[in-house]
Amino acid sequence: MDSLDDILRNKDFREPRESKAIKNFVKKRFDEVVSVELKQNSIIIVSSSSALADSLRQLGPHIQEAARTDKKLVFRIS
Repeated sequence: MDSLDDILRNKDFREPRESKAIKNFVKKRFDEVVSVELKQNSIIIVSSSSALADSLRQLGPHIQEAARTDKKLVFRIS
């Protein structure tokens, strides 16, 4: 059985490529910060304003292209 130290040593703690790409896209385009959660078949993008979420929803294909993914994008407002 692996020890906790062995498990954590082999874990990759870097931010996923898709998440980083989406955050950079939003920061460059809107100068806003969003949180991104990756699921198996979807990516959840959480913004603090409904106006930003609506703008991002309209730019969905561009966001998918920037993140190089074809996962479904889900937009939420916090």
